[in-house]
Amino acid sequence: MAEQMQQYRFTVEEYHRMGEAGILGGDSRVELIGGQIIVMSPIGEPHARCVNNYNEELMSIPGRSWRVAVQNPIRLSDESEPVPDITLVPRDYTVGVPTSEHILLVIEVSDSTLTSDRRVKVPLYAAAGIPKVWITDLKGGRVICFSELRDGQYQLVTHVRPGEILSSRYLPALTLSVDAILA
Repeated sequence: MAEQMQQYRFTVEEYHRMGEAGILGGDSRVELIGGQIIVMSPIGEPHARCVNNYNEELMSIPGRSWRVAVQNPIRLSDESEPVPDITLVPRDYTVGVPTSEHILLVIEVSDSTLTSDRRVKVPLYAAAGIPKVWITDLKGGRVICFSELRDGQYQLVTHVRPGEILSSRYLPALTLSVDAILA
């Protein structure tokens, strides 16, 4: 019979105290997922360029009703504080780390993390009630859009490719060219 190893699960509060105590260095690229501290992949040039493209495009939309947060944490539960690449919150949101009820859209940029983004982060976002998630698949040259949340799962998954437009019924002003994002 295989021996079961017990794991210690950290809370967000414990995770923050480790950072304050210097256990997690200030330049550590980590996030808390399901009570586990996960090392994030380094940001490569294509990833950084795509995040910058999103930021520029999102900030240039006139009359936008959202604030753009770039690579900032979001609190989903007492055991999960991931760090998505882009988060949209209401424009009047001014508190620190947003919780799921304040999040309009999460965007992940994936060059080497597509499988874990789809298998770990998307279900985590759905369980937290985030209405819409986009994963930008740099290797596949597409944006995978998850929407129509029901019973803790996204009911609609669409793929938007170069030459097409990203949009949201939920945020009518939000329209982005996939070509501009992947440029």
